[in-house]
Amino acid sequence: TYIITFDIVSISEGGFKLNSDASSKTTIGQYSFTYTATDTSFWIRAVGTTSGTIDNISLKKINGNPGTLS
Repeated sequence: TYIITFDIVSISEGGFKLNSDASSKTTIGQYSFTYTATDTSFWIRAVGTTSGTIDNISLKKINGNPGTLS
C-alpha cells in the first residue's frame, strides 16, 4: 500500500486523474490518495485537453494499517 501526494499548481482547462481514483482533479490544490497496487503500473495523466502543471509528486510505501498512522 502506498500514499501518493501531488500538487496541481496551475490549471486552466481539463484535469488530472490518478489510476486508482475514478474522478478527475480540476482545481489547484494538494491531493493525497491511499493506493494498493494491483499490478506494476502507476500513473497520473491529463484528462482530455488539459492545460495545467503538477508538482511535488510523492509516492511512499506504507506498512501496517494506514488508518492508524500518525
